[in-house]
Amino acid sequence: MRVRLIRPSLKYFSRFRSSVDDPDDQRAAAAEYLARKGSGDALESEYWLVDDDSYIGRVGIRSEPTGRKPAIASHIHFEIKASMRRKGLGTKLLALALKKAAAMGIDPVLLACGATDAACRKIVERNAGELLRVVRVRTDGTSRKIRVYGVSLRRPPEVVL
Repeated sequence: MRVRLIRPSLKYFSRFRSSVDDPDDQRAAAAEYLARKGSGDALESEYWLVDDDSYIGRVGIRSEPTGRKPAIASHIHFEIKASMRRKGLGTKLLALALKKAAAMGIDPVLLACGATDAACRKIVERNAGELLRVVRVRTDGTSRKIRVYGVSLRRPPEVVL
């Protein structure tokens, strides 16, 4: 499977929509996506992970970290459709997104994920994410922990002999 990041495209839109309707998918994330697409958020670049004929997932890259609370703000958010999970594609998606972030001049990159989201944690850590802090946040009357990571995109300095 040869995967790549593309800008959202009509060619893959029906496949994207079917992933939104997938009962195992994160319906809240899909609803947020559709609402955000109508908001005209100019600070975010949206990419889709596709192979030759399939939509696999999406990633949003923000030039400035944003989020509901400043302590858990992040530059990148991503998701893989349910039927494509557990195949290493989330790790690949984030690796490609980090290249885009580097080209945008973002460094370090901040990422946040739920403390109990083992899949997200593994994806971020496999892409050199370093845990910066764990924050407890309250939303909708419930409290949960969020892990905030940093990924440095700087290359090590060249050694001159």
